[in-house]
Amino acid sequence: MVFRRLETPADFSRACRLFGACEPWSADEIWFGLWNLTATDGDALAAIAATRRNSPRVVEVRAIKTHRGYAVQARLLRELADTCRAHGVEWLIATADAAGTDVLRRQGFVLTADLNMPEIRAGWLALQV
Repeated sequence: MVFRRLETPADFSRACRLFGACEPWSADEIWFGLWNLTATDGDALAAIAATRRNSPRVVEVRAIKTHRGYAVQARLLRELADTCRAHGVEWLIATADAAGTDVLRRQGFVLTADLNMPEIRAGWLALQV
């Protein structure tokens, strides 16, 4: 498996076909993918995550999609956390009603109280990376 940004129109087209992730991408969103380089069925793109940088130290996970199950979602989140940490991010956050909440919680995201950080609202899920 290889983790990388979705950058080309072909990447986004593939994500749209595989996952129905066709909502308009905003300029401030960054999409990442987990690619299975040994896939024999042609579905090399195994999972995607949409993120938005809310501040230099906080990234919001806006969507997670996969057809490969929990293990692939967990790997995607670990890779995302590692990449964010390498770029100076301290927190990953998600709304408590976001899709994939179960996998977020299983990966260590917790419901937040007031952290005295304007980027993280109380009641969101957060993971310190």
